[in-house]
Order: sequence, then C-alpha cells, then structure tokens
Amino acid sequence: MQILIVLAAAALVAHRDAPVFLDEYTTAGAFVQTITMPTTVAGANLRLTASGSATTEGFFSRSQDAQYLVVPGYDAAPAAVGITTSLTVARVMGRVDSSGATARQMGHIPVGGPEGSLRQLAQFPNVKKLFIHINNTNPMLNESGPEYRAVRDAGWEIAEDGWQFTL
Repeated sequence: MQILIVLAAAALVAHRDAPVFLDEYTTAGAFVQTITMPTTVAGANLRLTASGSATTEGFFSRSQDAQYLVVPGYDAAPAAVGITTSLTVARVMGRVDSSGATARQMGHIPVGGPEGSLRQLAQFPNVKKLFIHINNTNPMLNESGPEYRAVRDAGWEIAEDGWQFTL
C-alpha cells in the first residue's frame, strides 16, 4: 500500500490551513481509496489539518507494529491563517488503520477531554481504576508531566511492567 498526502492547493497559495487527504494506491499504482482526515471536532476526535508551509508536513510513518499510519497535523479549522507560528494551535497526530478507520472509529477512547475515560468514569468514585497496556510513548507515563498528574489526580493508577492481578 502506498499513500500520498494531498492538500488543497488554493488554501496553500493563500497560506491558510488546508484539509488533509490520504490517497491509497496498490503497489502497481492502481488507486484504491481516499481517506479524509477530520476537519471538525467530533466528540474526542480533533481536527487534523495542515499548513502546507511547515518543513515537517507530508512526513508520515507507520507505527512500530506496522498496523497504523501516523499522520501529523494541527487542530485548526480549514482556512485558518498562520497556524505554524501560533502558540495556541495544538499539534495533533492522526492514526489510521489499514482499513482507513481513524483511532476513534476503531473504538479507542482518549484519556482526557469531555469524552475521555477520566471524565466518563468519574461517576464511579469508589471503584479502583487502573490504566493497563499503555504505549511506552504515552505522556501519562512521565511522572513529572501534566498528563501523569491529571490521571493521578482523577484517582487512577497506572500499571507498571510485571504487575499481576488475581480476579
């Protein structure tokens, strides 16, 4: 599978943020499908757009297990101006599986945000809550970071390698 990021040319000429599309082709060069990255916030799914002027755009990679394509971008509305110089626009990473489904479409629930697991399960204060099977690059593992503090302040534990449980 070969994939190419295609940006809206008119937006790039005007130095405005543009939608991101992934075009999939077979190794023989036959078109398979276009995957449109989200341009509006839908629940915990953020927008993923591109400025077209950042030197790192268009660089995407596979996850270590080769199950996902990881696509960088910005949480900004299409046609936003100057997003690469703004400190208020979050950078985001999109994750797409081999079928073209995004992380949220695959049933992955984020930790933070209005639809994240911290908020959804806050209604059960007397239940032990524990995050397990965490990717080693997840910022919640950094004990000096704000993500770790948010998880711990919400009453959750974070499993460590080697923990065993009897159910």
